[in-house]
Amino acid sequence: MAKLIAPLFSFQAHGSLGRRITYQSRPKLHVARSTPHYPPTYSYAQVRQRWLYRMGIALWNGMDASDKAAYAVLASGTNTTAMNLWLREWLTTLPDVIYALPVAHGFGPLLYDLGPNDWNAAIIGPSWSGTPQHPAILADGIDDYVDLSSVAPFHLNYPDWTMVCKCVFHRWQVNDRLVDHIGADVNGFCIYLGGANTIYLRTRDGGGSTAQGAGDNAILPDTGYILVVKQTGTSVTWHINGVENTRTPVVMETPGVSNRRCMFFARPDVHDLNGKITMWWFLAFDRHLSDAESEAIGQTFAFSYP
Repeated sequence: MAKLIAPLFSFQAHGSLGRRITYQSRPKLHVARSTPHYPPTYSYAQVRQRWLYRMGIALWNGMDASDKAAYAVLASGTNTTAMNLWLREWLTTLPDVIYALPVAHGFGPLLYDLGPNDWNAAIIGPSWSGTPQHPAILADGIDDYVDLSSVAPFHLNYPDWTMVCKCVFHRWQVNDRLVDHIGADVNGFCIYLGGANTIYLRTRDGGGSTAQGAGDNAILPDTGYILVVKQTGTSVTWHINGVENTRTPVVMETPGVSNRRCMFFARPDVHDLNGKITMWWFLAFDRHLSDAESEAIGQTFAFSYP
């Protein structure tokens, strides 16, 4: 509705008619112009920033009260809030992040790593899926994979670490891989489907191999999941869609340093176990997220599929 100080449609009018025309006054000048309208766009930069912002909010919501209090002290006397201080730190430095792979729709043969190492991944076969607002890639389960051949250092051989992923498994086939980084020297880790609709983390250090699964019947085909798997010492915990879901704990090996390539949806150099999986994003930290942080991520990215 226009706010009029002169007859409607006269050059002396002031205000806007819906989103069509705007009347403005300048010194000794009256202007009538169309109202600019900017349709939403979904560039790589926008998708990246929205994903990072949501993740930063989730980590803040799960942050320990004492850590929040420390940011509150820093914010005291400034024109910002404790949460905004945290978001500024998160968005500019990505603290504790090893690898951050948000899928950006329509960016050709590469997925771009936002982490500190620029470990970009080559797309070999998967097609673009999802929507421009929520882009994803779909591996067909036959010969598709994403190759992280330049990231031999991505071995998770840290005292504490966490991997987080948003994905859908479109079928159940035992030993299908979500991600695999186990080399010929049997060092490394993988996340794979096991029996009884269970997803496992397997770690190998060259001298032994151990696996820790989520609870029985934790994963179903064509169902969306926010997966969080984290290790501290020899203890591994699974969170599925924001809920702790770990089978009877076993003593886990720390993944040894693998010198082989890492892949999503397939085993390195063995392409007869390709997973039929849609993936929205993947994130790895060199620290153990708290249960509250794991739950907040599950709630913030609450899944809807398809």
